[in-house]
Amino acid sequence: MEAFALAARHSRKVKTLKIVLPVAATLIVIAFFGYSYLPRFGAAKVDIIDTTVENGELVMSNPTLDGFTRNNQRYSITAKKARQPVGEPLGTFSLEEIAATIPFGDKDSAQIVAGGGSLDRQSSRLLLDKSIDIETTSGIHAKLQSAEVDLANRTVQSDQPVTIQMNGVRIEAERFETAEGGKKLVFDGGVHIQVQPSEIKRGATDAQEAVD
Repeated sequence: MEAFALAARHSRKVKTLKIVLPVAATLIVIAFFGYSYLPRFGAAKVDIIDTTVENGELVMSNPTLDGFTRNNQRYSITAKKARQPVGEPLGTFSLEEIAATIPFGDKDSAQIVAGGGSLDRQSSRLLLDKSIDIETTSGIHAKLQSAEVDLANRTVQSDQPVTIQMNGVRIEAERFETAEGGKKLVFDGGVHIQVQPSEIKRGATDAQEAVD
């Protein structure tokens, strides 16, 4: 009878552990992932849809990160998937199919779409390296091969060829960066400018009508 009772207690413990351990492991992974995904500056909100462990990596599906820049402007980053090796809470997350909205200047914002890249938590930088398109609410359209986005200081820079179109002007350059949070655009290396006077005039007319 004692042996039977002991076996019964052991069976109940095993059944309990089968439920408790997976739940505990999931909570630990989510807590770890949420903590390590926070940038060093300011508070950020992380929405997690699904988190798993695959081949020694934490994999988060459809993550969304909302936070604020140093001057308290909101930014948002989403991705199809985010990955990080287990045991590296301060490392870099690799991201797939990225969409981000960051402040651009004092009143405008920039929509960024990229095929892939990474988020460097230590430096608070979003590094993009696949099919990058940027469109601002002020009418600037940019295509880049790579870009480094400083989330804290609202800047974008690239050391690879870039094409930008705005208000009837097309600019191509080997390097590009923004300054003063997007108030200034700086081009360097093999700069080519194409101007369409009719588009510039049309843009000026539309702007005047908007003011009127």
